[in-house]
Amino acid sequence: MEEREHANRVSLKVRGNGFRHLAQEGRVARLKATLEERDALVATDPEAYGDSYVAGRFGWIEVRPAAAPVDEPSELISEAWRLSAPRRPVGESLGDF
Repeated sequence: MEEREHANRVSLKVRGNGFRHLAQEGRVARLKATLEERDALVATDPEAYGDSYVAGRFGWIEVRPAAAPVDEPSELISEAWRLSAPRRPVGESLGDF
């Protein structure tokens, strides 16, 4: 897993595929998600989640951690990593976020 700073955000990538962008002040994160999951979260809780952009078959979701349920951001980060990691295990773990 690699971490890169760009402009005012920190991006995480696994094998060159981005899965999380976090604004340095930590108020907003953008995570890779399926289009269905993104749309469901935005419809359910628009104060915590918002549409970001679409990249191929994935829709990025904007997460406002202060408004989201306590355990939800961690679950979304794990799912974003799984969507980006190679299908075969590469010995990488998520580590701490």
